[in-house]
Amino acid sequence: MTRWIILLVIVLALIGGAGYLGVRSARPPAQATPQAPPTVAVTRGDVQQTVTGPGTLVCTQESLLEMHVGGRLAEVNVRVGDPVKKGDVLAKLDTWTPENAVREATAKLEQSRFKLQKAKRDAEAGTDLAAAWKNVEAARLGVINAQGNYSSTLLGADVTGDVQMAKFWADYWADDLGDKWLALEDSPNSDSKRIQYEEAGARSANAHNRMLQITQDAQNNVTAVQRSLAAAQQAYLNAVASYNTLKNGDPVKVAELEVLQDEIKLTKAQVDLEGAVLTAPFDGVVLEVKAQAGESVGAGTGLIRLSNPTALEVKATVVEEDYPLAQVGQAAELFFDARPEASVQGRVTRIVPEREAGSSPVYPIYIALDNVPDGLAEGMTADASVIVALRSNVLRLPRALVRARADGTGQVKVWTGDHTEDRTVKVGLRGNQYVEIQDGLREGEKVVSK
Repeated sequence: MTRWIILLVIVLALIGGAGYLGVRSARPPAQATPQAPPTVAVTRGDVQQTVTGPGTLVCTQESLLEMHVGGRLAEVNVRVGDPVKKGDVLAKLDTWTPENAVREATAKLEQSRFKLQKAKRDAEAGTDLAAAWKNVEAARLGVINAQGNYSSTLLGADVTGDVQMAKFWADYWADDLGDKWLALEDSPNSDSKRIQYEEAGARSANAHNRMLQITQDAQNNVTAVQRSLAAAQQAYLNAVASYNTLKNGDPVKVAELEVLQDEIKLTKAQVDLEGAVLTAPFDGVVLEVKAQAGESVGAGTGLIRLSNPTALEVKATVVEEDYPLAQVGQAAELFFDARPEASVQGRVTRIVPEREAGSSPVYPIYIALDNVPDGLAEGMTADASVIVALRSNVLRLPRALVRARADGTGQVKVWTGDHTEDRTVKVGLRGNQYVEIQDGLREGEKVVSK
C-alpha cells in the first residue's frame, strides 16, 4: 500500500511539472531593444574640391649676364657655385681702350665748346662773314696758281723735251746694240767684236734706264701738280660752303649742334667704360662661367649665368578634365620630396592654355610660394594640390555616405534612435572628402555608415 502511495505522488509531481512548463511556454515573449548600427554625425565645417598634379621647382630670376663692350678680360672674380650680392664685381675688361675713348671725347667736346664761344663772339662782332669771304678769295687765288703750275708742267721741257731726248738715245743705242750683235755673229771668235758688243749693251741698258727714270720723274711731276690742283679746288669748295653756311645759316646754332653731338659721344664713351665692368644685378648664385681672364670677348657675349635660389615657383601640370577648374588666384598646397615633413602654401599665378609636349594630355600651371623652406633648389619635384572650390562652415558628410544624383540630390540612411529611414537630401559642393548638405539633414543627426 505504501508503494502505491509513493508512485501516485511521483505521477502527480510529473503532471504538475508538465503543467507549469506549459503555462510558461504559453506566455508572450518580452520585446527586444533594437541595436544601433554604425553611424556618422552630420557636422559643420569646410568642404573643398582640389585638383592635383606633379610639379617641378623653377627659378623666376635667372639671367645670362652679357658684356656691353668687347675686349680682353682682365678679371673674372667668380666660380661656379659662388654666392654673390647685388653690385658685386663679377668680371672686368682691360679698360685702356674705353678710358682712352673717354679722354678723346672729352677733348673733342672742349674744342667744340670753344668753337661755340667763338661763334657767339663773332656773331656779336659781325666779323665772321667778312673773314669767310676772305677765305673764299684766298682759296680762289690758290686754284688759279695751281692751275698755272699744272699747265706749265705739262708744257715744260722737263716733261716733253727731256723725255723725247731720252727716248731718242735709248732707241739709238738699242739700234747700235743690234748692229754689234750682227757683227759678232759674222765673226763669233773675234774678241774685239765681242768687247764692242758688250760695251754697246751697257750703253743701251744705261740709256733705257735713264729714259725710264726721266719718264717716271716727269710723271711724278704731273701727278704732284694734279694733286695740288685738286687740293686747291677742294679748299675753294670748302671756303665757299663755309661762307654760304654763315651767310644763309646760323653759325651759333651749328656750333651748338656740334657741342650736342660731342656730348653724346662722350656719354657713349663713358657708358662703354662702365660696361667694361660686369656687376651682379641681384643676389644669387653663379651657375656658369663661360670665359676666363685673358680671353677676348665681344660685345653682347653671355659671360656669367646667375640665379636667385630664393626666387622659386612650381610649374605643375593638371590633366585635361581638371584644366577648366583651375583659375589664377586659387590657393594651393605643395609637398616636396626633398622636404616631406613640410607643407608649403602657395597661389596660382599663371595658367598656360597649351597642351604640354608629351604623350599624356596635361596642361601647365604656375604656383607662387608663400615661403621657400631651406633645402629646396631649382629642378626638385613637388606634388601640388590646388583648391578649386571651397564652402566654409556648412553642413557636411563624408562623400562615401551620400549617393549623389545628377539632379543635385542624394540618398542617405538616417538612424532615428530606434530605427533607420531613407532620406533624400539636397547636395551642394561635392568635395574630395566631404559633400555639402544644403537641406534634408540637421547638424548632429546620425547617418548610417554601413
